[in-house]
Amino acid sequence: MASISIVGFGKLGSAMGAVFSEKGFKVICHDVSTKLINKFKKKKIPFIEKNLSKLIKKNFDNLNFTSNIDKAINETSITFIVVPTPSKKNGEYSTDFVLDCLKKIAKSINQNKKKKHDIVLTSTVMPNSCNSIIIPFLKKEIKNCKINFFYSPEFISIGNIIEEFINPRLILIGKNKENKSQILKKIYKKVCAKNVKIFESSIENIEISKIAVNCTMTTRISLINSFSQVCSKTRNSNIDIVGSILKKFFIKNEKGFVAGLPYGGPCLPRDNLAMGQYLKKNNLPNLIPVATDKINNNLISTIYEIIKKKQIKNILIVGLAYKNDTPEIVNSPALELIKKIKRKVNITVYDKYLKFIKTNILNDVKKIYKLNNINKFQAIIIMNNQKIVKIDDLGKNTIIIDPWRIYVKSFSQFNKNYIPVGIYNEI
Repeated sequence: MASISIVGFGKLGSAMGAVFSEKGFKVICHDVSTKLINKFKKKKIPFIEKNLSKLIKKNFDNLNFTSNIDKAINETSITFIVVPTPSKKNGEYSTDFVLDCLKKIAKSINQNKKKKHDIVLTSTVMPNSCNSIIIPFLKKEIKNCKINFFYSPEFISIGNIIEEFINPRLILIGKNKENKSQILKKIYKKVCAKNVKIFESSIENIEISKIAVNCTMTTRISLINSFSQVCSKTRNSNIDIVGSILKKFFIKNEKGFVAGLPYGGPCLPRDNLAMGQYLKKNNLPNLIPVATDKINNNLISTIYEIIKKKQIKNILIVGLAYKNDTPEIVNSPALELIKKIKRKVNITVYDKYLKFIKTNILNDVKKIYKLNNINKFQAIIIMNNQKIVKIDDLGKNTIIIDPWRIYVKSFSQFNKNYIPVGIYNEI
């Protein structure tokens, strides 16, 4: 069985080492603290973590504890870096410990003239840290060695690390195109429960996703606690009943996980504002509904900025209703955009239910009832989450603004005339 080195043998690193050893791997466990390493050598487990002491003592022969970085690197082909990334005063994660660790690893690789080594960073870092700071640092420090670098953060909670490491909700592997992840996936498939879900993507996607998962969790917790305060002020109400209703409603509900245009219609905006007012009336914090409304309204500004930057003067807006398959225009994002750009841009609109849509906002706006001759427009904004525009009908230089990214597979990523909102694009 292959050998694995873990650099940073704290609470998470020691739990990972315990699991790797339980699954038959030889593990070299490194930490800069000789005091910590000596405790493990004496089987004095310094952390209170479920099953940690049991697994380490059971698999002690598979574990080699050292404060010598050379031993950890030279006797293994893959290293998991599990060092702290403490928060700075401004809330950002620091990479100081990561870079200090990599400097020592690089020195060891260079001195021993290794030709290949895999490095897996599990410590949480800021978005764009790996490719802008960490990998350039590695390339500068390491000579004549092929480094496969992966960013693979863990979703674990203190007190239940081992169980969540063995049975993860999802394993994330961030990598650049030139790196092959077969060895890393093979390790995870041996260590984790059967049919474990492994999601591979760009390093940047994984950096964002790691933090976004926890941000989503904190928002949900704050939201349910806000509703708890509402129930505390409302006769005959019980937050546990409300919570169970929310849970039942959102099981297998994808709403809120597909980014696109702002929410609209006759219900969502009004209910959000109403909850905010009820909280305010009862002298409770209404920050979440207020912030939600502000962020929702600001999304149209993203499209407006694209229009300004591209200097678009002649535009076709496809889809006027607040959602597909209805003529309902209450709180319609398309109409909000039209109000914002009406005096600056020549606007033409199309909606399959256009003849049923009556509003003063469309006065002095040109209307078409069939998507013919659309190659004459400088730009087209796809407001519907439906493929109703035929790509072959577009002009060669037609700019497509696609908030739902429904045509993303139809265009090359290098096509500067296609702007999928939510995907990096140098417009």
